[in-house]
Amino acid sequence: MSTQLPFICQDCGGIGSVDLDCNIVVKNPCPTCNGKLLIGTVTVTATNEDFFQEIGHISIFFATLDMFVSQVIDELTPNPAPFNEFSTLGQKLNILGNFKSKDVTDPEKLARLKKCLKQAKNAATERNRYIHDQWIFEPELISQGLIRRSKYSLKTLDSKVMSLRDLTEFRRELGELQKIFASEIKSWIAGG
Repeated sequence: MSTQLPFICQDCGGIGSVDLDCNIVVKNPCPTCNGKLLIGTVTVTATNEDFFQEIGHISIFFATLDMFVSQVIDELTPNPAPFNEFSTLGQKLNILGNFKSKDVTDPEKLARLKKCLKQAKNAATERNRYIHDQWIFEPELISQGLIRRSKYSLKTLDSKVMSLRDLTEFRRELGELQKIFASEIKSWIAGG
């Protein structure tokens, strides 16, 4: 019979438990990210409001990123934008990715934007999960800085526990993407 000991990972902030065997605990990395483990009692004091704030920011950041991508495409194309009001962020990023230098008014801007396209597409694939999944506020998890995100489809419940730190890092990633697209828009407004 093994004893379970809670841990907090120094690298990813993951919270979980490991079997208590001093040799294993010292040598084994975090099962989530292979980072270093801090062993001890988990005492995170997160609240529902902390999660409301991060999830709200993520939602707003997605909407803003979508708007910026639309504006960038509109500025790059000499013709009417090749998308409509029903086009998703992912579809718009694919349009941007499919542009060739000869298709746009500013090939240098296109080249700069294509450098962050993979990161933007990865974020866009997560959009529906962040926006449309059910966030389950379980007091025991929330107090540990964790929340459950669930999606029900085809008679299957897909559930994932995420940390407040995960949400914060994802929000920061979206914020950086916004800055990249916003800087290109600002340079057009400034005439460059």
